[in-house]
Amino acid sequence: MSDEKLGVETVDTDIEAVEEAPVVEKIELDRTKGHMLDVASGTISGDLPAGYIDKDGAIHRTFVAKEMTGHEEDLLAGVGPVMPRLNQMITNCLLSLGSITDRKSISTGVSQLTAVDRIVILMAIRRASLGDFWSAKITCPKCDKQDNFTIDLKNMEIVPMRDPSKRRFETVLTTGKKIQWHIMSSEDEEWLTKKIKAQEDVLTLGLMARVEKVDEDTVDRTGDYKGAVRILKGLRLIERREIRSTTKEHEGSVDTTVEFSCKFCGNDWASELNIGRPDFFFPSE
Repeated sequence: MSDEKLGVETVDTDIEAVEEAPVVEKIELDRTKGHMLDVASGTISGDLPAGYIDKDGAIHRTFVAKEMTGHEEDLLAGVGPVMPRLNQMITNCLLSLGSITDRKSISTGVSQLTAVDRIVILMAIRRASLGDFWSAKITCPKCDKQDNFTIDLKNMEIVPMRDPSKRRFETVLTTGKKIQWHIMSSEDEEWLTKKIKAQEDVLTLGLMARVEKVDEDTVDRTGDYKGAVRILKGLRLIERREIRSTTKEHEGSVDTTVEFSCKFCGNDWASELNIGRPDFFFPSE
C-alpha cells in the first residue's frame, strides 16, 4: 500500500540526532508465506519483518528456531510476569538470530525485538514443536454453537518492514497534525501488556505505545500519563485511524486473520488468531 493511498505524507526525521539514514522509498512490499521447516531436526528457519539492530548497526533479519522441550513448557505454564518468561522461552529456542549464535547475545537481541518479530518467532516455535496445523473449538458469534476448526499456520502472510534500519518516524496527517512515533519494541509491548490488564482504553493505549509527540505536545506516558491520555483521546477519529494505518504499514505485520464458516447456521466471519490462547501451545490431548 502506498503513502498516496493512505492519504498521508510520511517523512523520516533524525529525532535522536544519530547518523541520518536514507529516506524510506515508496515501494511495493514483498510478501512471503511460512518458513522452511526441517521436520527431522525439529527446526524452522525464516525471515523477520524488522530484525534486530546490534550495537554496531548491523541488522539481523533471519532466524533458526528449534522445538520446545519440557523446560519451555514449564516456562509457559509458570506464574508471574508474562514477558520475561516469553523472552526466556524465545531465547532458549533460538539457535541463531541472523549471524548471532552466542547465547548471551541472542538474549540481548530477543529483548529488543519488535512485537511483530516476536509473533513470527513464537509461531515458528509452535510449528517446530507441534506441527503446522492448529485445531481448536471456536464459538460462532451468531448462533453461539461451537465447532472444531483446523488452521494451517504456515499460510500466515508476513509483510516485512519497508526499511528495517529506520525505527523512528515523523508523519504529517491529512489534517495537518504532525506525529512523531516509533516502531513498537519489546519494552513497549511489556508496558502495554501491563496497562491493558488494568485499563479499558485499549485503542488509546495502543497509540501510546508508539506515539511520542503530537505537534508540540509530548506524549509522556511515564511522567504525565493523564496528560498523554488527554492528548491521544483528543485526536479526531480520522487522525487516530491514519496513525494506526501508518504504523502498521511501516512496522511490518503478520496477517493472523482467519476466516470461519459455521456449519450450523451458515454464518461466515473473520477473527484474529490469538496466539495467547492456552490451547495454542497446549492443545488438548
